[in-house]
Amino acid sequence: PQIPDTARICNIARADNYFVMNALEPIQHTPARTASIYAHTGAELISTIQPGELGIPILKHLHHVWPHYIVDADGKRTLYLLVQGWSRGKFAVLKHEPDGDPSDVNGWDLENGGIKY
Repeated sequence: PQIPDTARICNIARADNYFVMNALEPIQHTPARTASIYAHTGAELISTIQPGELGIPILKHLHHVWPHYIVDADGKRTLYLLVQGWSRGKFAVLKHEPDGDPSDVNGWDLENGGIKY
């Protein structure tokens, strides 16, 4: 429920009490330039992640997303999403920062999709 009907879900991975799933490609006839990543409890959608809005436009098509927790010496857990692109060699690692400032995407023109000159 709550995931767009036209999202072509490619894979699903479990993380604690929710699932992470990725669409294969951007939803057609929308402004999205990259495939979406969805976090879902099984009952409701809790987050939608757009790699293109984070300055990662090369991940247009996604093959898989793996949630991975790193535990520091104090026992604090930090979530990372390992994002594998469909094309050979394309990947990204996203760090969840629930209390952090929004990322400053230097060098990318998010309005027009490309490098700022």
